[in-house]
Amino acid sequence: MDECDLGSVGLAPRPVATTSTYRELLPPPSWRHAVYRMWEQRTSDGGAGYPQRVLPDGHADILVFDDGRAELVGPATGTEIPVLRPGSTVRGMRLVSDGVRAVLGVPAWELTDRTVPLPQLVTGPTARALVDAIGARDARAQATVAGWLAGAEPDARVAEATRVLWRHSGLDVSAVADLVGLSPRQLRRALLADVGLGPKTFQRIGRLQRFLALARAGGVGGLAELAAHAGYADQPHLTREAQALAGLTPVELLAEQLAE
Repeated sequence: MDECDLGSVGLAPRPVATTSTYRELLPPPSWRHAVYRMWEQRTSDGGAGYPQRVLPDGHADILVFDDGRAELVGPATGTEIPVLRPGSTVRGMRLVSDGVRAVLGVPAWELTDRTVPLPQLVTGPTARALVDAIGARDARAQATVAGWLAGAEPDARVAEATRVLWRHSGLDVSAVADLVGLSPRQLRRALLADVGLGPKTFQRIGRLQRFLALARAGGVGGLAELAAHAGYADQPHLTREAQALAGLTPVELLAEQLAE
């Protein structure tokens, strides 16, 4: 037989898996007080789609799909696993953690763990400019978005509190409140309004993200050492938090994230 006919010898072709590539970019300079990152994710043709584990990261994102749809994905307290269509491209604008209310004009807690079509939050020329600026990186649209973002100034006290809470997950919330001139109750209300997450939840997410960043950077030993450097009390504490926030054990989470 000159050519191999898979059907004639009883073999099935191996299924083609959908793969994904992801990259982040700095936003235009005039956006950076309100926008943390721009990003793009592309999937390959073929396969059944790409299941993307989206971990909580303390941010809200505006997503623009290649069919022109746009939506706001609010700050998350847990993991979602959307399946991305083969041969698709999604581009996003990730807001600074404390900029949700300043940018969108609604209390951030209203958007926590929610996905909302962008036209429900932003309408008219601004919505169209956002789609063109994020999806096509159109220079004129980017200038329009810069004008819209110019008035979006996050609260400086909340900005400082998020910076400290993210970096110091073991610090008592009352100490952070004192640092920024608020009571603990005022700080909680302010974070829920501007970030969409309470102080303790924000600290937990920051600690998990720090664990992943340390693992990606290398140079730290096994799980126990990674847990200690990230701010966990011990390895069982890491295990409980990884399962609660990511739905995986630390070993499973690292295997998936480092492979990506």
